[in-house]
Amino acid sequence: MSLLDSTQQASEDLPRHLILTAGDAKVGDFIADHWLRSIQSTCDLHDVDVAVLDYGLSERQRSKLDAAGAMRVPCRKDGHPANLRFRDAAKLLTERRYGNVLMTDGGDLIVQTDISPLLRQSRDRIGACREPVVFSFVAKHWAGGKRAAPHLRALQQRFTAEPMINVGVLIGPAQAFSALWDCLARFGDSRGQFGTDQLLIAEYLLDRGYDELEPRYNFIPTHRPDGIRVSRGRVFDQHGLIPIVHNAGTISLGRGFARFGVGRFRNMKKRFLLALAKRYQLSYAKRHQRPAAD
Repeated sequence: MSLLDSTQQASEDLPRHLILTAGDAKVGDFIADHWLRSIQSTCDLHDVDVAVLDYGLSERQRSKLDAAGAMRVPCRKDGHPANLRFRDAAKLLTERRYGNVLMTDGGDLIVQTDISPLLRQSRDRIGACREPVVFSFVAKHWAGGKRAAPHLRALQQRFTAEPMINVGVLIGPAQAFSALWDCLARFGDSRGQFGTDQLLIAEYLLDRGYDELEPRYNFIPTHRPDGIRVSRGRVFDQHGLIPIVHNAGTISLGRGFARFGVGRFRNMKKRFLLALAKRYQLSYAKRHQRPAAD
């Protein structure tokens, strides 16, 4: 075998990687027009597949994704897509061989720099970002609120006292995602409730161990409101262009940007909300004697 042949064979033997999200018709336009577009316009995808778990996208949305070259995986919607994505990701990852997987929210997240090098790093467990402060008023309403199962109620209480991991961005070896579904599957009756994934996956990673990602790979404006600057629709902090911007919020009023997405006239800062978020962080830091998040 020649050196060229052996190099080509070695390249073919290396597993591809995967960027994955999930959604239904409610978020399908954003996934196609902003999430997918942001990835394809910034990332080196020569060894990376981009897939969407389809929980009832419209035919128009499916056509847009297919035309853009995304892998679309039809799935059964018998719960909330945020929970079901772990079941169907585990199934997909048994059917296809991948190295590392980056799973992200799809309806409120964009990529602004080439994040593909993250996928090519050697990983043996899940990487994620921990939230800088406790948002107890949010945790109490997840997984059915007061109607949640006893263990989930206990987790609600736990995360009114300690910061949790935000599961909007998770990266790790493909085989690690099966364990994430296993910890959710124990509470099948709660898989229709928004926030079940946050509570159970955060518990699993905090108790079993995880790799801390730099916060700029899951940058939530209301969590880190200092120094945000928007220029021609692109979002910067004091370090420069932010790799992954996650406009998270339980309701739209709680999201840090209006007109969020990709485009010159996008990402208008909600200044009053960000000021409130900063005030909350300063108050939290004073109570717990820790510096506010950068």
